[in-house]
Amino acid sequence: MLLTGCSMGSAIPAPEESFGATAPVVTGPQPAPARPATTLNLAAGTCWTGELLGEDPQLALKLAATFAISYFDAAYATKDRPAFLEKRRCSAKHAIEVYRLVQAAAVTPLVSDYGQLMRTQTLDFALLSAAVNQACMDDTLSSAATRSGVAGASLQPALPAGYRTTWAPATLEQWQRGQRLFACLLVQDEPSPLRYAALRTSSLPTVLRTCIASGPRIYVDCARPHDRERIAYLDVSGAVASGLFPGHSALRRSSGGAYLDEGAAFYAPLDQACTAYLRSVSSDPRLSGVAEIDVNAWPDAVGRYAISCEADTPANKPSKVTQGSVYNSVYDRLGG
Repeated sequence: MLLTGCSMGSAIPAPEESFGATAPVVTGPQPAPARPATTLNLAAGTCWTGELLGEDPQLALKLAATFAISYFDAAYATKDRPAFLEKRRCSAKHAIEVYRLVQAAAVTPLVSDYGQLMRTQTLDFALLSAAVNQACMDDTLSSAATRSGVAGASLQPALPAGYRTTWAPATLEQWQRGQRLFACLLVQDEPSPLRYAALRTSSLPTVLRTCIASGPRIYVDCARPHDRERIAYLDVSGAVASGLFPGHSALRRSSGGAYLDEGAAFYAPLDQACTAYLRSVSSDPRLSGVAEIDVNAWPDAVGRYAISCEADTPANKPSKVTQGSVYNSVYDRLGG
């Protein structure tokens, strides 16, 4: 079974989970050998090994002291951020690909102090994250996301557990050398030669697509019979943080479980965004994009509010059972 997933695991708790907004100052872990700082620069189209800043507890202590935050805030901010220590040929196995760079000066809120990038539990950081995610999209993705009508929404292809698209700032050393950049990333828990450019093409193996057999209600490899395919995620975290979109507090509960009390008019523009994305990757006119909100993952394990886009037959037509992915050569012909 393939379940779409998102994030690298970590033993470091979110600050609000264990320590509250005013976490006590602690000494942190026992001293350990510090990892070397990167001497390399970021560039689009480069691939890297998977070392993380969060693997160095001494770095978290240093950053906590430098920016007057708790050790736990520093550790939480860096736990999944790449250290950018060693490059790999992108044609070889790699854990991280930088597929696009975003200038810090090109997005708001503006970052004047690297310490702002360490305070990840603030509204400003949530808005910055939404802005960077938007800047990581190309024109096709941006156009589809705009159809949702949700301010700050971003859209990326769906991937199974162990793969994700995300972003990270340059390391402190890179930032101090003048690389005031945010890196748009494709991250793989198990390194492989997979490139971001392949995500919207027919070359991606069906085992990395997530399809749904609605009868038995199971996720399957798209090579097997199914009637739905999860094709993308629409991230509305920035809008939720700004109070422009219903978040966790909007969930209602009944004897049947939790639900989001919204009608068809609420979902219509979200469906339009999903359909616009579907049309960019598939030539099958019998399918439409359908937006789905999983209330059990609202937000998900890393605090993200992500709406699933699924390819399905319209509600007024018989379900279409098929094999293979909806992704075909449309995007290939457009040049990728």
